[in-house]
Amino acid sequence: MPELAKRGEKRRADELFERVAGLYEQQCKEYPRDGGAHNSFAWLAARCRRQLDRALTHAREAVRLTPDSAGYLDTLAEILFQRGEQGEALRLMRRCVELTPGREYYRRQLKRFEAGDPKVDVIE
Repeated sequence: MPELAKRGEKRRADELFERVAGLYEQQCKEYPRDGGAHNSFAWLAARCRRQLDRALTHAREAVRLTPDSAGYLDTLAEILFQRGEQGEALRLMRRCVELTPGREYYRRQLKRFEAGDPKVDVIE
């Protein structure tokens, strides 16, 4: 979706986002205790930098359901970072590093957050 928007196809990007987000939200309604469903919606919104308030609700629910999931904490941290809540995002990303010390991705995310520019893209 971000690539479509970069190429000037905003309408297509909007339609695609709404369609996929709707599917994820439907999954959350059907399976409210599925942290993966909540995380999927939240990650989609975070990566597309859209609907961050709704994404925050879903990310918090995913973390509530599975509090020690580094993947879910990463999603919550990304959303907070995108919303300008750098301090809390850093705290959560440090927790991700603690939970999975061998995973380089979380270390790169931590450095990205420390640099403080949410417009810099995620390095996967």
